[in-house]
Amino acid sequence: MHFRGEVDNYLVEENEVDFDYIEMFLEQMNNETSSFCTLSLDDFCYIQCAGSKEEMTIEWRYKTESGFRHFVIGRNQLIKIKRKVKYSAGGIIVRSNEVHNYKDALILFQVFFQQNDIHSLKYSFRETTEMFLEHN
Repeated sequence: MHFRGEVDNYLVEENEVDFDYIEMFLEQMNNETSSFCTLSLDDFCYIQCAGSKEEMTIEWRYKTESGFRHFVIGRNQLIKIKRKVKYSAGGIIVRSNEVHNYKDALILFQVFFQQNDIHSLKYSFRETTEMFLEHN
């Protein structure tokens, strides 16, 4: 697995990280100098988050026969209002049920690290694949 993240406003990359490294990184995330990370198998299969350990958004992408599908991960809640998650490049608008913390990220990243597939977890998955596709 390949890990990319921001440390002191610089991009760092590591190959073959262990889960202790990922856990340490998620726990120290802040929305100013260390505000995002991605754990990936390749360009089409990854989990990533942005924000701080208190408030972050988490996305997941997996490979399909025709390309990929991309999702914003949320909790199953009835009330869903727009929220802004701050990170070093500004803010990301998500729904209130899509704002996570370090503990949520730890669970999601660990399952991805072990299985690459997080479908089995009891979260909602809002598909955003269309925003990555080129329109003719």
